[in-house]
Amino acid sequence: MADSKTADVTLEATCGTDLKNSLASARDRVASVLHDLNAKAEELGHCVTNKAKASVEKTETCIKDHPFASVGIALGVGLVVGVVAGLLINRSRQ
Repeated sequence: MADSKTADVTLEATCGTDLKNSLASARDRVASVLHDLNAKAEELGHCVTNKAKASVEKTETCIKDHPFASVGIALGVGLVVGVVAGLLINRSRQ
């Protein structure tokens, strides 16, 4: 009977230690993955920011080089959006 109690205590201690080690290992793996994801997200954020800045600079250069064409395009887009919005508003009233 003493051997049975000793075996139970040993089993409980072993499972507890194994579980504790497994949880610690899993926590370390999750922390590592989160660290890697954070680094990749930062890198992606910098890449997107740099591309957006380059696009803005290109757009500004194009507008400065062709101001009348830019105004004409903006006028045309505004006209199309206004006509479509007007048609949708009139359609919803009927």
